[in-house]
Amino acid sequence: MMANEALRRHRNSQRWTQTQVAERVCAQVQAATGRDPELDANWVSRLERGAITWPSGDYRAALCAVFQVASEEELGLYPKGSAAPDERPAEEAPSDDVRSLATDTELSGRLARHAAETNVNALVLEQFDADVERLARDFVSRLCLS
Repeated sequence: MMANEALRRHRNSQRWTQTQVAERVCAQVQAATGRDPELDANWVSRLERGAITWPSGDYRAALCAVFQVASEEELGLYPKGSAAPDERPAEEAPSDDVRSLATDTELSGRLARHAAETNVNALVLEQFDADVERLARDFVSRLCLS
């Protein structure tokens, strides 16, 4: 099972949560077919982990519309049994660019924004940050006095 980095990259470039992607795909499928699918963040997570590589045609079309791409391949989707996009021969393999990795500050900021957006322990995170800053100041002041 190969992780779907292309889909994750598209989602992160939009700064959407997995839940937001699922909601947008559901709305797109409903608009196109009249059906009311019940997709959630777990479904998007399974796509990104590579547990689902080739969702049904309606879902693939909705994903392409939501992310405004021309083909499923751009989203890293492929039929079961065929070679994953990362396993196909390529002219140039993607480089592991250090700049493409999130720094600790960016990650911390994203986690705080996600917590605030989802109302999950946002106050606890704020209090934790305040406590860490206070402890750091106390440690530095004690270190200077020693």
